[in-house]
Amino acid sequence: DQYMFGSEYLVAPILSLGAREREVYLPAGRWESLEDKKVYEGGRTVAANAPLDVMPVFRKIG
Repeated sequence: DQYMFGSEYLVAPILSLGAREREVYLPAGRWESLEDKKVYEGGRTVAANAPLDVMPVFRKIG
C-alpha cells in the first residue's frame, strides 16, 4: 500500500482507522521524513509517526 511518487518520494497512506503510527519499508539509501525531518537509513522497516492530520511521506536524500 505504500508507493513511490516519482523517484524521490515514498508515500505511506494510513489505512487503519485510529492508527497513530504505521510500519514503512524504506528501500536502500537515506530517507528524510517530511513531518519531523528525521533521517533514516533505508533497507529496513521503520515505525512512522502518523497523527490524524499527517500522512507519512519520506524524501530520498542524495
